[in-house]
Amino acid sequence: MVHERVDIPLKAGQVENYRKALGEVFAILRRQHGCVSAKAFQGIENPHHWVLMVTWATLEDHLEGFRKSEDNVKLRALLDPLCAGPRTALHFVEVTAG
Repeated sequence: MVHERVDIPLKAGQVENYRKALGEVFAILRRQHGCVSAKAFQGIENPHHWVLMVTWATLEDHLEGFRKSEDNVKLRALLDPLCAGPRTALHFVEVTAG
């Protein structure tokens, strides 16, 4: 499993619009091959800072599948007008002790 963390800085006044868009964001992500889950988190100290956590079966499902898809274009068109700057995505794998 690969966990993708996307930092999303929203423009002032766009929190409610982003909340409304989340249903479509989740629908787009969850229909992707290899998408295991998608969750959104709102900042407490800064409510205009959001984190989107997406779990993919493989890194390729995200980079080769979703990123090259028409659904990625739709997602960008949905989010770009709401964002104050570029979204930053990082990928993580779980590490266990031992």
